[in-house]
Amino acid sequence: MAARSLSSSRARTADTSGSPAKTTRGKKAESKSVTKRTKKENENEISTPVKRGKSPAHAKSPEKVVKNNNTPAKVKTVVKKQDDESPEPVKSRQSIRPVSRPPVVVDKPHTIAKVSPLGADHDGTSRCKSFFQRLWAGLVLFSIFCGGIHLGHTVLIPAVFAIQFMMYKEMVDLSYSHLLQENEKQFIPLFRPQNWFWFIVASFYSYSRILEQYTQIQVPHYLFISVSLFFLGFVGFVLTLRSDIYQLQFANLAWTFLSILLFIIIETAVTASVMFEGLIWLVLPAILVMTNDTWAYIWGVLFGRHSLIQLSVKKTWEGFIGALISTPIQGWLMTRYMVPHAILICKQTKFFTFDHPQCISNPLYQLSPVQLPFTIPLLGWDHVLVAPMMYHAIYLSIFASIVAPFGGFFASGFKRAYAIKDFGTLIPGHGGFVDRMDCQLIMGIFVFAYYYTFIQPEQFGNAVVNQQNALSFYSSLDQAGKAAFKQLL
Repeated sequence: MAARSLSSSRARTADTSGSPAKTTRGKKAESKSVTKRTKKENENEISTPVKRGKSPAHAKSPEKVVKNNNTPAKVKTVVKKQDDESPEPVKSRQSIRPVSRPPVVVDKPHTIAKVSPLGADHDGTSRCKSFFQRLWAGLVLFSIFCGGIHLGHTVLIPAVFAIQFMMYKEMVDLSYSHLLQENEKQFIPLFRPQNWFWFIVASFYSYSRILEQYTQIQVPHYLFISVSLFFLGFVGFVLTLRSDIYQLQFANLAWTFLSILLFIIIETAVTASVMFEGLIWLVLPAILVMTNDTWAYIWGVLFGRHSLIQLSVKKTWEGFIGALISTPIQGWLMTRYMVPHAILICKQTKFFTFDHPQCISNPLYQLSPVQLPFTIPLLGWDHVLVAPMMYHAIYLSIFASIVAPFGGFFASGFKRAYAIKDFGTLIPGHGGFVDRMDCQLIMGIFVFAYYYTFIQPEQFGNAVVNQQNALSFYSSLDQAGKAAFKQLL
């Protein structure tokens, strides 16, 4: 019995393990069938092709292979190998959700806005609307300017002060809105009072000096009073310093002094000084700047193709060159018709008066005939009337065409630094007073230096000659003549 059972167990063992090749082929066939089924099922679920690794093909869907009871050990091995070498199976397209990611900011190099054939990056409708808005606002300002010239220094000096006040106010408002954060404005003690205190002190000193130098009005001890007020403000500023906002307070002080230096000290000195020497030194440079801007706009509209500078894409080389040619011609012609008027060429020594000053014309403004090399056809002119002031007008026109526009470019860069369109909104189509006076400030400084370098010494020499002639004439008179001459003086 024992031998029979042993032989039967051996027979069963031979049946199960005696044909290893047959058993291996059967298992491979089964694994292939499983792999085909999983492939078909995965193709139905996965619509996006995926690059496979070195893992066996039946490792694509380990969950379904696990259900096969014939090869559990190999399935486990395949799953482990897939985790190590193969990527994770991709889900179906329906189950994929878009992932919200923050936008990527790419730093691009600064480029100039594309300039249209009209010379700017605006369409025709907005350009036309802007042109007429600027036109009527400019005409209103020019009318007020002409009225102030007719009324004289009594109106022009307060007008200059009002312009300086508005320019300084725009700068203070800009510092208050952009230099400080919202939570910092309430922590700086006496922020606005200190700004306006420095403005009052600078204005008092500037206008007291101008009135004492060019008129009969005397402000007693104005220099000592101005210095005393300056030190009072200085001590007050130091007393208000706080340890947590030192930087903000000193930044505000620097901003204030810069604004005062530009719009009060320099502007008053250059404008009022040349104004009392003759209104032509105020009117002519101001009109040259305005006409140069107008000519640059016209030539830019007609022929503008190439942008001039990145700070102002509306400016073109064609407009710049056209204005450089047109402005001196217009300055020459305007001066020809300005010099005969006494209100423009005579000095003013009185302030509270609306009377126009009267004087003997200086040789600088006297017209004299100049022979032409040929006769102008149709007009029949063989000579023209020219005053020496007309040659000076050419130099002023060239400066107004080349250098003065950079005052506008400087203001444009300032506005871009603080991401603002204009310094103010009081003047429709033009912005604020700083937007309109940026080029005038540069022009005024040049006129001041030009006048006291090339014009005043010449007049001083003529005055010395006249005094010597008067003394020689006085010495030749008898006693009665000398007494009468003294009464005339």
